[in-house]
Amino acid sequence: MDAQRQALADAISWASDKDYMTGDYVYGHLQYTGNTVGGNADFNWSGAPLSDLSFIPGYNVGGCEVTCRFGDVPSIHMPGGGQLHLDSGNPLWGFGVGALVHGFIDVGLGNINPSVPMGPW
Repeated sequence: MDAQRQALADAISWASDKDYMTGDYVYGHLQYTGNTVGGNADFNWSGAPLSDLSFIPGYNVGGCEVTCRFGDVPSIHMPGGGQLHLDSGNPLWGFGVGALVHGFIDVGLGNINPSVPMGPW
């Protein structure tokens, strides 16, 4: 869960155009919800303001599991209820390649994002 939190923080800080959205700042404002879907954890945002995350598809709307995604591989989205989620791939990317990556790794294997370092810690 912590490695996923770090990977999500890095992805958000790289995608944001706000100077204060450093990796450390974002990491400090992500709280694990206790929910894991497809092997990837959901996080709540406690930073201010939430509108600075409006670049993430699905922002504050929910119900956009496939179409509301940011980037290619990996993919940030807000699947509903305002949680942030990082998947292995965007199902709409690469003429089906993203769907294969997401379907096999996240859905099929229930594995974590491949950009997350694995280890016993």
